[in-house]
Amino acid sequence: MLQSLRKSIQEVFVVTNGYSVSHFIDKEAGYVSSWSMDLIRSLDQEHFKQLCAGYFEEKCYRAKLSTQHDQNVIDIWLFKESYSSANPFGIIQCWGTKAIPVESNDLKSLSKIIKINKIPLTAFITAGKFSKQAADNNSKRLKLIDGEKLLTLIQALPEIRKQRLLKKII
Repeated sequence: MLQSLRKSIQEVFVVTNGYSVSHFIDKEAGYVSSWSMDLIRSLDQEHFKQLCAGYFEEKCYRAKLSTQHDQNVIDIWLFKESYSSANPFGIIQCWGTKAIPVESNDLKSLSKIIKINKIPLTAFITAGKFSKQAADNNSKRLKLIDGEKLLTLIQALPEIRKQRLLKKII
């Protein structure tokens, strides 16, 4: 039994952007069983939004994906029972684009929403990176989470939550 399990699981080492990551691939089932930058960057926009929403659900928020695209700004509404069951605790904008760094202009619409509303948690999450100008000009009320930070946050989850999150997007 153990020998057949070893045959079906293959460890693959990948070097990308200067990072070495290890993936465990179940050859029979065809899925990746660990988190990596390659996995995060391989997601299309819709799956990236689902990943972001799923992460916050694993952190005990109720996440509601936006269906109206709210002028392409708010992708996820977060609710927290201890805050309010009706009023959002947080808003998230997701940008799955990997090749183009997020510029400060890309943050302006979300920054305006922060000024108008008193929402405790606001984040802009990208699979890629933020430009230096965007990071420097960022408001203190807006959390910027790049792909590497997102991977770090996911890896900090308990193993059962990481696996549950993985199942949500694959």
